[in-house]
Amino acid sequence: MKNKIILSVILGSLFFAGSAFTEERFFEIKAKKFSYTPNIIKVNKGDLVRIRLISEDVHHGFFLDGYNIQTSAYPGQEGSLKFVADKTGRFSFRCSVTCGEFHPYMIGLLKVEPNRLYFFGVYFSIILGIGAVILTIRRKNVGSFKLFGLIPLDWRFELTKYKFVRSLFKSRLFPFVPILINLAIFTALLLAMFTGGFSAGNYNVGIMIVWILWWVLLMLFMVPVVGRFWCMVCPFPMIGDWIQRGKLLMVGRQKFWGLNKRWPKKWNNLWPLVILFFITTWFSGFFTVRPLASFILLGGIILSAIIFSLFFRKRSFCLYACPVSGFQGLYANFSICEVRVKDPNICKNHTPKTCAVGSEKGYGCPWMELPYDMNRNTY
Repeated sequence: MKNKIILSVILGSLFFAGSAFTEERFFEIKAKKFSYTPNIIKVNKGDLVRIRLISEDVHHGFFLDGYNIQTSAYPGQEGSLKFVADKTGRFSFRCSVTCGEFHPYMIGLLKVEPNRLYFFGVYFSIILGIGAVILTIRRKNVGSFKLFGLIPLDWRFELTKYKFVRSLFKSRLFPFVPILINLAIFTALLLAMFTGGFSAGNYNVGIMIVWILWWVLLMLFMVPVVGRFWCMVCPFPMIGDWIQRGKLLMVGRQKFWGLNKRWPKKWNNLWPLVILFFITTWFSGFFTVRPLASFILLGGIILSAIIFSLFFRKRSFCLYACPVSGFQGLYANFSICEVRVKDPNICKNHTPKTCAVGSEKGYGCPWMELPYDMNRNTY
């Protein structure tokens, strides 16, 4: 089991590095005797670059040195180019059609800079993967490690000692209200992606909020700081939950709709999640620049969660098939927040296990977790 966890974390680290963002960059370049406007354009390595050439007087050309691609435009017509900026450096572009006496001086410059976000993702993932191996191998002696030589890694600070935190977690409105808010937000974003079609991603509000805001916050802040908190307020599985329960909020029965089957034991591990996360991140360059592709991806996740809810118990989709959950499961083990019981023996000996199976006062844990068994943040 230990070796599987180590290998999963290493693979997850590599896949995380592959999810660094590339952008679709669009430039409208106007050509007239004897200049381009703009005459300097900047992109990052890996960006998909689209250029629209417009002539304002005579026939002009556009030839990009280093990439050896060209187009041209007559007055009233447009020329277009599309390429991936896979070479770093400074590349001149020049008019490839003789347009007058100063034609040789009609030049511009393309600057392709290294994708710093990509390299940050690579280095961060490698360090995280190495740390995962060390901590997993020496898990029994984790208390002997000190962060920066000062803070023991087994040090804990209990948040539930504050009344506000206890009241929040006991409230029936939490996490129901945050889930409804997120459901409304993602519904609007999905509509924006659907209407955006195959237009440029950097002009679509759905693409910008999902991949530039939500996904970055999830990777760089939420998972490292609050662990699997997003899973608590995630709207993706909620429609399936409501279908299973037959109710939106009220509690009264614990009999669920659907076949309520157990997930196959041979697939009861992280590998399906890791593979799905790998596939998703491998094609992330496509999802992040095409609104309709992102709509299909997120819509497919929601639809899959609904279908799973009709066949399998509770949130089997989240546990065994959601690519976002798989990513969080790996890296949440390094979060500074965790959910643990104070005394596992008291919890273990308590009957009945209403926290897992539910009662007339509330539904059981949709993740089918028993608190006394929770010793890591993977699930």
